[in-house]
Amino acid sequence: MEGFFNPVSILLHMLNAAILGGALYYLLYRPVRRFMLARQETIQSKLDDAAAAARLAEESRANNELAAREAERKAAGIITDGTKIAQARAEEILLQAREEAVRTARRAKSDAEKMLIEARETMRDQAADLALKMAEKLIARDISREDHTRLINELIERL
Repeated sequence: MEGFFNPVSILLHMLNAAILGGALYYLLYRPVRRFMLARQETIQSKLDDAAAAARLAEESRANNELAAREAERKAAGIITDGTKIAQARAEEILLQAREEAVRTARRAKSDAEKMLIEARETMRDQAADLALKMAEKLIARDISREDHTRLINELIERL
């Protein structure tokens, strides 16, 4: 049993464990730790890049919303201006139409008055012609009461 609790053996085992621990530290732990740190830095840089891209996207979205609102405001202004211009043009067209209607009515009234004057002159001329013809017939013969009534009826029919 002496080999089992031998202090030299224990020291050699402890030395062997320390050497093995140091060798594992240098051969495995340090490279794995360096790899893990490099990976951590890579992941952190990717996270930072993603955060920066998200901020950039958010700024871009905000700018796009602002531009959209501005475009909507401009479109509303253009529509309002177009409506005002169309209303002004419609009023102008209505005014021109009213003026044209007044001119047409005046012209029609003037034409109607001219036609009435011409019709009166024509009626006077016809009445004078008929009176002249009646006078010729009266002078040409002696008229009886029946002839006189008949001539008046003919005159009325012609008028």
